[in-house]
Amino acid sequence: MAFWIMGFLLAGVFAGLGFAAMCVRVRNRHIRLTLGIPDGVGGNLADVQAKVAALRMVDTEMKIHAAAPHLNPVQRRKLALALSRRSRLTLH
Repeated sequence: MAFWIMGFLLAGVFAGLGFAAMCVRVRNRHIRLTLGIPDGVGGNLADVQAKVAALRMVDTEMKIHAAAPHLNPVQRRKLALALSRRSRLTLH
């Protein structure tokens, strides 16, 4: 009888670990789809998010430079940061 109880306890623990791993994978997939990160891009999700954010920041800064060339680089960066924060707040 004790072997059955131990077997059920171990099966429950393994099922819980499997479910937790599945939840992490689904969460990572959701974040990748939300940010538009392709499936082929591998690596740590935090690193990929940082790279995507940096690329978007540079893209926004270049658009600002094209629209308002009279701004200096510090002003362009500040404006790009403000725009990225505003768009991030409106997405959620």
